[in-house]
Amino acid sequence: MSFQSELHSISSELGSIIGELEEIQGSLNTGNFEGIDIEACARVVGERLENYRTAKGRLDRVDVNNVEDDDD
Repeated sequence: MSFQSELHSISSELGSIIGELEEIQGSLNTGNFEGIDIEACARVVGERLENYRTAKGRLDRVDVNNVEDDDD
């Protein structure tokens, strides 16, 4: 698999994770969960979401034309 293909695959996976976290966050904001601190859960999910968005944004800005493929 080429470096460009690997980056695309990783970016797609991060996009999927972000989508799933957004769904979880939405459920926390609208759901009625007993026995857990919904606000704390939503905050933690939001923090992780921001981390993944930042990572994906940085990954998407990689110029694959300036990176050499590893010929292992």
